[in-house]
Amino acid sequence: MSINDDACGTEAIILNTIFDADHCINNGLHKNRILFSTLASIDVYLEDKYKVECRCLSNFINLPETLKIKTDASRIVENALSEAEIKVSPEINELLGLSMRYFEPTYSYLGKQLVAGRLCFIKALNNAVEKHQIKKIYFYNKTFNSFLDINSDLRKWIIAYFPFLDIKEIIAPLRESKKPNLALAVIRLFKAILRASKRNVSILLMMYTNKTNFLYFFKKYKNILIYEDLMNAAFLKTLLKNLNILYYLPNAKSPWGRRSMRHYISAVNIKSLFSKCKSTDQQESEFLEEMREDFIKNADSLLGAIHQIDTLNKKYPLSLGIWGNSPVEKHKALIFEFLMSKKIKVIGVQHGCIFGDSLEPWHFDCDFNRCDFFISYGFTQKDLARLYPDKQIKVKIEPLGGAEPTKKNSKQEIIDIIFPLANTASMFEGGMMRTPPHLLTESQIKILNYLKTLDKEKIVIKPFKDSNVNNCAIIPLLKDLNNMQVVNDVTLNDFLIAHHPRIAILEYPSSPLFDIIHFDTEIFLLQNPLNPYDKNAKEELFKRAHLADTVEELLKLVSLFLQNKLFSKRDQTFYNHYVFRRDSKEKILNFINNLIV
Repeated sequence: MSINDDACGTEAIILNTIFDADHCINNGLHKNRILFSTLASIDVYLEDKYKVECRCLSNFINLPETLKIKTDASRIVENALSEAEIKVSPEINELLGLSMRYFEPTYSYLGKQLVAGRLCFIKALNNAVEKHQIKKIYFYNKTFNSFLDINSDLRKWIIAYFPFLDIKEIIAPLRESKKPNLALAVIRLFKAILRASKRNVSILLMMYTNKTNFLYFFKKYKNILIYEDLMNAAFLKTLLKNLNILYYLPNAKSPWGRRSMRHYISAVNIKSLFSKCKSTDQQESEFLEEMREDFIKNADSLLGAIHQIDTLNKKYPLSLGIWGNSPVEKHKALIFEFLMSKKIKVIGVQHGCIFGDSLEPWHFDCDFNRCDFFISYGFTQKDLARLYPDKQIKVKIEPLGGAEPTKKNSKQEIIDIIFPLANTASMFEGGMMRTPPHLLTESQIKILNYLKTLDKEKIVIKPFKDSNVNNCAIIPLLKDLNNMQVVNDVTLNDFLIAHHPRIAILEYPSSPLFDIIHFDTEIFLLQNPLNPYDKNAKEELFKRAHLADTVEELLKLVSLFLQNKLFSKRDQTFYNHYVFRRDSKEKILNFINNLIV
């Protein structure tokens, strides 16, 4: 599409992908127009490749506004979910002969992410339009189906919320899709089957045979259900003894009637039930419609999975369910909600940072409300209650460990500084619910520029494995670094097995902190204003790491340490409290065995 220069007032273009950016520049559409992005990676890419300025819209929304939006998103989604549970769930339960929720477990966390992304975009663009007196907006469209299976897109949002602007969509040619690698797909399938078949009994076999009576020997041991991916709890697949372990694989065909669900669903007429869900709030109404669209598209599969697990449980009663990664999506969310509705105990296992030590109330939506027992690396019931004094906490926290420390090679190579890079997420895909994209990117650039000034130290820049310009903003800047090595082909844990860093610079309190904290390494950590540490946790961590509120303060601390003007910190109180428990595998196994006696 060509853009005419006769439009009145200041004009702007909204870019969502690197492809958008290339198309915009190569066709000269950026001339005399302000460029905005919804992904900070685009800003760095344009500056590096074309010397063209672009600003992520996260620049135009401040911390108080973001925190308010997070609260608003929670209210909007919770109200809509309550309406759906009252108006729709009873009819589905009557169909299936059950008594459970369908919408709160499936849409609470993902819905809040979706709505928060929309609200942040609307607020940020409003602020940008006001600041720059913009009269005309050109935009590349973007669909919003990362969280839900919906047809909503940027076109719809801009037209609905910015009727006072002259709006034009830029239609770019479709990119050629890569041909699927059949050999790679076969290998992945084989590996998946192999993983699922490590135990003597697998639900994979059950789903591909109509001869279910071969399960007569199930009566000998109690049956527990595990849902991949187990993350830190993967050892359970091989170490649990005297139990029949079932792996749930939602994409496999079932001999128990999933295909027949279409007949029953049409009888219930879910679409008409959703028409009873009303709200005078525009955002609540929009989310209700999005939830209706997603649920109807997936109803056959979702309700079929519930029918399937109900049939299985009646034939071969389940004693326990275990998940190792948040059950927030479709089948997984409903399978564990079903188990809890049947008073079958569910165990969840911690699978990362910012649990119990930092404020993140949406963990209740994706983790704490999705199980009866939550096995933490170390945080306790008391820690959770102190973090959320106003929350009704039903889950029982079991601080049994689970985060195995990285193994050390006796011949580790010593490096001076390691700088693990946090990935950069889009504003629409969770980027605003942590350190805002532009601030994270600015911090990474400032740290990188500082490291360039060091000529005696051996420095490693460590993006997440296989990161690229689309998910790690400063990738374009990681070239021609004479004094630094970029390691992008292995995980951080694998790298640390063979390398020992004297200093770690962390621009975000994520998994690298837990990966490195047990090493004899000086840690410099930039705090996250959106997810602040609990007072007690911060005091304990301060004894181990050098904490900073700004990147300038962080780099000043690093510089002082390199000049031998800063004391080392090796207190392990935080580590022994929030990160590690001895004999964790044995403790977790004993807990599970005692629970199902």
